Amino acid sequence: MPALTDLTSVLEDAEPSFLPRLIDFYCPGASVVIDLSWGGGRWWLGSKYRVTGIDRYSAHPPIRADWNAAPFRDGCADVVVYDPPHASEGGQSGQLQRQYTTTKQDHTAVWLVLPKLRRLLKPGGILLVKIADQVHTGRFRWQLVDLVNRARSAGWTPCDCIVKVRKNPMFGGHVTGAKVRSHVPKRHCYWVVLRPGSSCYPPDAQTGWLKAAAKMVEEGRRAFDPALFAAPVLAAMEEGQCVTI
Repeated sequence: MPALTDLTSVLEDAEPSFLPRLIDFYCPGASVVIDLSWGGGRWWLGSKYRVTGIDRYSAHPPIRADWNAAPFRDGCADVVVYDPPHASEGGQSGQLQRQYTTTKQDHTAVWLVLPKLRRLLKPGGILLVKIADQVHTGRFRWQLVDLVNRARSAGWTPCDCIVKVRKNPMFGGHVTGAKVRSHVPKRHCYWVVLRPGSSCYPPDAQTGWLKAAAKMVEEGRRAFDPALFAAPVLAAMEEGQCVTI
């Protein structure tokens, strides 16, 4: 696992540089990656992972398919990467409309796939979702908040959030009919780390804590004297030790 100094909550480099570091940090030992939004596959050039991608719109995806019907067996991936459209409307034609938008009505379709993606992961696997807030019809849409809420309702636990910053704005600030700029241009997006279930710890870590808790119950140590327990814990913390049960 990389040192904590290799990553921070704000990143300015591009995905080909930091995605391997994210994967190694949050899912050490990962080897199989599914990219549900392949595009041109530029994120994975020279990758050390076994990456399989699907896409409906790019010219030559490894598999032409929709993320709502990902053609993979259950439990086959360590990591699933999902970069859905970031805007709900991009005009009648052009690249923005084709690649970055869903429907003119809302952004709900992007989140309907979340319950279906849990089956793809091996135990301990993670889902990495890239999302950006947007301004639409003069109103700010909190799509990061939508993602977190919908992920929780679909059985995921949001475990971490990385802010990715770029030099130039992804989308310009909204200009009303009166030509008044109502929001500043956005040059950041988010990478959100999700785990299936109710814990941010992988199963092996959860098992360790469950065993420790069971041992405490068996030995009748649940009702311990705080005064007796606090002294050795504080001493160990002062020495920089990792305190375990």
